Amino acid sequence: MRKRRGLGAAAALCLSLTGFGLLSPIPAAAADLTVQGVSAWNDPLGGIVHVVGEVLNSSAVNYQPVMVRCTLVDAGGTTLIDTKSIEANILMPNEKAPFDTLFFTGAGSHSPSCDVSGAQTSFEPDHNFTAMITAVQFPGDGSQHVVGTLTNNNTLNTVAATNIRVILTSYDPGSPGTVIDEGVAWVDGPVSANGGTATFDLNANTTRHWDTSPADSAVLSEAPSPAVVLSTDTLAFPDQVQGTVSAEQVLYVRNIGTGNLTFTDIPTFGGTNPADFGRAADDQCSGTTVGPGAVCSMGITFTPQAVGARSASLTINDNADGSPGVVTLTGNGLARPSIAVSATSVEFGSQTVGTTGQAVIQLTSNGLDPASINSILLEDTFDFGVDGSACLLNDIQPGSACQISLAFHPQFDGPLSGTLTISSDARQDPVRIPLSGTGTHAVPGAALSPTHLTFGSQTVGTTSPSQTVTLTNTGIGSLTITAITSNNGDFVVQTNGCGATLASGASCGVAVTFTPSSAGAASGTLTVTDNAGSGSQIVALTGTGSTETDFYFAEGFTAPGFQERLSLLMPSNDGQATVDYFLNGAAPITKQVTLVRGQATTVNVNDAVGPNQEVSIRVKLPFPGVAERILHFQLGAWHGSTDIVGTSTPSSEWDFAEGSTLGFFSEYLTLQNPNGIVVPATLAYMTDSGAHPSKTVSLPANSRTTVEVFKGDTTSTLASCTPNGAGSNCGVGPGIGGVSVKVTTPSGQPIVAERPFYVDGFSFGSGPINDGHVAFGANAAVTQWNFAEGTTLPGFNEYLTLQNPSSTTAASVTLRYTDQSGTVTTHSVSVNPLSRVTVEVWKTLYGVGPGIAGVSTTVTSTRPIVAERPMYVVRDFGSGSVAGATDVVGSTTFSTLFGFAAATTVSGENDFLTIQNPSTTTAAKVHITYYTASQTFPRDAVTVNPNTRLTVPIFSAVSGALGSGYAGVGIVILSEQPVLVEKPTYSANSDTYGATDTLGYSPPNF
Repeated sequence: MRKRRGLGAAAALCLSLTGFGLLSPIPAAAADLTVQGVSAWNDPLGGIVHVVGEVLNSSAVNYQPVMVRCTLVDAGGTTLIDTKSIEANILMPNEKAPFDTLFFTGAGSHSPSCDVSGAQTSFEPDHNFTAMITAVQFPGDGSQHVVGTLTNNNTLNTVAATNIRVILTSYDPGSPGTVIDEGVAWVDGPVSANGGTATFDLNANTTRHWDTSPADSAVLSEAPSPAVVLSTDTLAFPDQVQGTVSAEQVLYVRNIGTGNLTFTDIPTFGGTNPADFGRAADDQCSGTTVGPGAVCSMGITFTPQAVGARSASLTINDNADGSPGVVTLTGNGLARPSIAVSATSVEFGSQTVGTTGQAVIQLTSNGLDPASINSILLEDTFDFGVDGSACLLNDIQPGSACQISLAFHPQFDGPLSGTLTISSDARQDPVRIPLSGTGTHAVPGAALSPTHLTFGSQTVGTTSPSQTVTLTNTGIGSLTITAITSNNGDFVVQTNGCGATLASGASCGVAVTFTPSSAGAASGTLTVTDNAGSGSQIVALTGTGSTETDFYFAEGFTAPGFQERLSLLMPSNDGQATVDYFLNGAAPITKQVTLVRGQATTVNVNDAVGPNQEVSIRVKLPFPGVAERILHFQLGAWHGSTDIVGTSTPSSEWDFAEGSTLGFFSEYLTLQNPNGIVVPATLAYMTDSGAHPSKTVSLPANSRTTVEVFKGDTTSTLASCTPNGAGSNCGVGPGIGGVSVKVTTPSGQPIVAERPFYVDGFSFGSGPINDGHVAFGANAAVTQWNFAEGTTLPGFNEYLTLQNPSSTTAASVTLRYTDQSGTVTTHSVSVNPLSRVTVEVWKTLYGVGPGIAGVSTTVTSTRPIVAERPMYVVRDFGSGSVAGATDVVGSTTFSTLFGFAAATTVSGENDFLTIQNPSTTTAAKVHITYYTASQTFPRDAVTVNPNTRLTVPIFSAVSGALGSGYAGVGIVILSEQPVLVEKPTYSANSDTYGATDTLGYSPPNF
């Protein structure tokens, strides 16, 4: 079986990209190569177990090499692994070939299993034989012979086949399809083409049964044979002057077969004009042998013997199927005097009336004899001018050139045209070149797009994303910009990219933001003052100031063993909160909740939506406040809690650095679509195995979707995947140590993404943990991340996970640690492109070492990265041991105001506030107010010194704390300097057991 000569467009492109070399191997898809009929048998030599089977190629392409890896558990329970190639050198579509792996172990071995891998190949084998077993003989000398006949079916040439391998497979008659033995018999040949025959004889193992029945055996044959592909079947030469030799064009001949390619004679030229073409001196093909996978080249030249179209054919004879190969050759002979013109038309564009534009046309003599220019004429002498004296005075010698100067000096406005005519002895007909241009007056113009910016609803005191107005000079002449102003201070020109002048046809951008100072509708105008005709242009600006605060939670679950609560706090206002519950496969549920100022209100989510619901939540508070979600779970070995303050803004991007699908972990993604339309979400994974699969999942309108990251694979990119349940394939599959993921919506619709992560009995060094943690992703990679919480006391394992999403550039990262004493520790670490680095903070290599009670961290990078801080703990806080897990994505900013809605100081609960002061010079005075069900408790201010981290035990009676015995506590923290606040908690109580941590919410005001 041979590959025909010639390449299609797609194949030619591949060759141009790879230098006509071998294409890069492509890993086999799971469905392309499959293992069948695996069985095991004990070799009579003793101590050897054979695992046999065969591999089927169900794809439409060839594969080489094909490797089988088999696993065997011996009688002692030891797992043995052996890797072996299949018997066939190249496996073609719909072919199957056997394998035999050897394990040196006892006869009691059992449970063999095998998998297969391979790479696609462009090599073409020779499998064009018919072979069959005719008998199984036992001559009495203790041997067993499997004999048969083979026929060479090749008909495309007369080359005999040699070194033929006959691959035989024996099946179990009692279990169809199960392989019990295999073997290879050689036929030295030669076996002539087109029906030549030979016999084969396999000296088989006497303990295995071979049968002549077709159902109980299979035969495959192959032999080394060349196969040819040419880089092209047509060579078209540029026009060439009669009697001159062109530059050579190169024809490449590639052997994609498995045997040596030889040329049976020197390539010959035929066709209409064979004498016009010839082989160049660097012909590397003629008289050579080209090995499998190798390429030779042949230079061809064109020497036209006459003027006009010329053609020929190049015939290449070789020992490959399909010989000879034929390449069509074409070219055009030019007259001895010849000229080339540098342009077929000239467009001057817009030209102000009364001014002159210039252009040049070059004439080149590319013939054998000098070219004489007879005349250069211009049909329109009013708006165009020509000076051709440099070409008219003397003949143009071969290889020389002259220039014709053109001018455009419009007398009137509007489109204008003319024609330049050049007559010479090199052409029978004159050359006619159209000329065109537009006459204009120098009047600048100004256009704004759009003419109305609508910012929608924006929380009072917060700044919207910027919107851009584009200013374009639509006239002729420079546009002078005097001013760009807004008449309403709520609308601010954030960036003015226009400068003082704008050239004709150029554009610039003006970015505007909306920061409402009060509730209600707001309007204004953006005015551009310039020297255009009207003198100024206006863009209408509208928006609405809102005191409403929205919070979103993607995760939530009300199955047996899970208890989910919302805690809502508005410190300064009474009001009615709206809670929207988004379910998986059911219509959303909306509830109203009455809030009293200064009282944290608890909502039982299990009661609100019913049992066994995967639920996401949107909370709408009518006035400034904070919403927090607490989830307690006790399901089998899992016993723990998670807690997180809601995110206030959906986004089209969510980035997670942390993740793993090793056996002790269960990683999920929960995706909330609060939009009224279906939104596709793309999950771009980065794994420490080097694989970067991408899966796209469809999120129904107003819904919640769960993705099981531990299901799927790292080899496939899916345009539509199944997120969970039967057939789930949106993840990367089990056994991946490090998994990062970037969630984006190609349509730009904003969604919410959260990552629940459960630990199932794994010990990080201090004892087994059966807790879990959650985190919202980052909305973008940035160059600085901040963490207030951290400790390396005994029982704590604190990590930093740093992900570099760049595909090309390493990130140089600085880790700056500050502790409660003001000690600063600094380390540097490099994070390679598309990789993740895990830092063990309790070690001294990149961390602070053990025994540090309070550690805050600032992460800075030379390029945008994503940073998280997972922490695992086994420790007794005074009321019993707590084995738990927490995690936060870092904060990109510091603030002076923070809020929490869920805290408690009842017995057995250990809630803390950890406060980081990043200033190197100024202490931060921090005021903490607690809100209980009965009253408000403002506490004495605490001082956080520069470059330090302060821990406030809420349950204690120390300064700044609340004291014990309170449940359902809300907290507001007001600092006189920018700080960062987190709330870690540790509970030994059965109903609320576990460790949690969350960043505080930072609004403009409460």
